[in-house]
Amino acid sequence: KRLYLLQTQVKSIGDPYLGFVYPPHYRSEIKSLDFKFLIESDEHGFRNDSPWPEQADIVIVGDSMVYGWGVAKENAWASLIGERLPEKRIVNLGLPGTSPQQYVRYFERFGLGLKPKILVFGIFAGNDLVGAEVFDRWLAAGSPGNFDVWRFFEGRPPDRVTNVLERSLVLLMLKSVIDGIGQS
Repeated sequence: KRLYLLQTQVKSIGDPYLGFVYPPHYRSEIKSLDFKFLIESDEHGFRNDSPWPEQADIVIVGDSMVYGWGVAKENAWASLIGERLPEKRIVNLGLPGTSPQQYVRYFERFGLGLKPKILVFGIFAGNDLVGAEVFDRWLAAGSPGNFDVWRFFEGRPPDRVTNVLERSLVLLMLKSVIDGIGQS
């Protein structure tokens, strides 16, 4: 069984309602031992072409599975649906490391105004229930800072080392491994 590093090299932006968003018009190559792919975000920080349509036929929400983590944008399943349905306007609101409560919030802020005919929830049983509990704890703690970072430490590191820990991919990987073992 392979374990993957959950924290990305993307510098997410904390949001007290959503938890976090990716930066608009962000571009970065992500490399690991298992894959290499390009992240390019649209004007809202998601993985879509710009500009967004005024209306969408389909809006898809979810985590890294919806986002297409580890594959080129054109190989993500949301993009493949768009290829098969070229007459439909599809907007992907998936972001890695998010939970079902966040899917609703991303839809409220970014998708509702698009008046989609279809809303697709990409639920991943492998981590969505645990992620939902962690997001609830973040909300109960008063939405302290960037959820994308907080979820790994749940606010426990002392302030003087938080900056170092936020940048430590080794510590984030170890946390991911420990969480993965606990879920097996």
